[in-house]
Amino acid sequence: MRTLAGWIVAATALLACPCHLPFTLPLLLALVGGTAVGSVILTNPDLVIVLATAYFFLGGVLALWLLSGRRAPADPTPPVS
Repeated sequence: MRTLAGWIVAATALLACPCHLPFTLPLLLALVGGTAVGSVILTNPDLVIVLATAYFFLGGVLALWLLSGRRAPADPTPPVS
């Protein structure tokens, strides 16, 4: 389940990449055009670019963490002998 979540986050982070926004932003506007979300996106393109860039970086870090396979120890205290 962790690997699947990692791949989903990685794919969405790549879609939110600032270099893909000239292609994905018009598609997003076509999907939500005429709604309140479409109005916010259309009137605040700078905010959309900042949020997409932040999600790209944070989603990339989260995807790497999820896909790395590192697990936290179940019990950090050593057993008592």
